[in-house]
Parts: sequence; structure tokens; C-alpha cells
Amino acid sequence: MDELVKALKNFIVRDIIYIIGGASVILGFLCLLKRMDIVKGASTVSYLYVAGISWVIGYCVQELFSLLHIVTTSSYFNLPDYFRWLLGRSYERLVGEPWEVIFPDIPVGPLRHKRVSKRLHEADMIIREKASVDNKADRERIISLMMVGTTIGLCAFLSSFLIVFESLSGFSNSFYETSLCFSPT
Repeated sequence: MDELVKALKNFIVRDIIYIIGGASVILGFLCLLKRMDIVKGASTVSYLYVAGISWVIGYCVQELFSLLHIVTTSSYFNLPDYFRWLLGRSYERLVGEPWEVIFPDIPVGPLRHKRVSKRLHEADMIIREKASVDNKADRERIISLMMVGTTIGLCAFLSSFLIVFESLSGFSNSFYETSLCFSPT
């Protein structure tokens, strides 16, 4: 029963991240369309419906940006040379030792990413088997923070872009003149 409660807790925490991110995008669109008045008169059922839609939007935004290689949710990714140089210099200054490529025995080529990912997955499984409760909590915290950055961060960026776009352009006024769906209030 204790494992079920822990799994449910992690599931709810991760879903709330998607709901908050998706809701920010929805609110950005409502601001863009100058339809924030919809939020005032909504019922509880409407809020639950929007929460479900928000979850989908938050998840889709994260996956879209992952597919575009802007962010990643994987444990291993190959950095371009200029990022590797920049991060390597920062790492060297912070830690005091040079950045080293993991698994130098795997040759560079089209299959390198697959081979490194396989080896990291194997190492991850060994770590999970041997990890103490404290280490699992730390790993879950890192995963949650990664999800916050890749979901809420991108959704906040997207909704901020919509709000700035609305404030800098006359989008709303020209949209109302040609729209059949919304009428200005």
C-alpha cells in the first residue's frame, strides 16, 4: 500500500506540472484574444475540463520542443561542439578538473548515441537496484526539476510570447473584425 501511495504522489506531482504549464498557455491565448472574461463565469465542471485540456497542452508542448531538439528529457544527449566547449570550460572552472567524454571506448559515428544510451540504461538499472531510499528521493527530485524546466519553462515562454505579441501588435482588434467565433465584449 505504501508503494501505491508513493507512486500516486509522483504521478500527481508530475501531472500538476503539465496542468500548470498547459493552463499558462491557455491563459496566454485568452489574453491574446482578450477573452479573459470567460474565466470569471466558469463552473467547477468547466475548470476540471480545462485542467484536462491543460494537461494535454502541457505534455504536447514538452514533447514538441523535445522533438525539435530544443530541450531533452533523456538522460544522455550529444552536445554540439560549441556547447561542449562552453560547458567544458564552465565545468573546469567549477570543479577544477577537465571535462571528459564518457565511454571513450565507443567510437564516434552514427551508432555512438545508441550504444552510449544502451550502456547508460544498463548503468541506470544497476543504480536503481542498489540505490538507497535517500538516493531515490534525490533522483526523483532531479527528474521533477527537469520536468519543471522542460514543461513549465517552455509553456511560460510560449504564453509570455503570446502576451507580448498581443501587447505589441493590433492582433486582437484585427482578429475580432474578421472572426466569426468571438465577439468583442
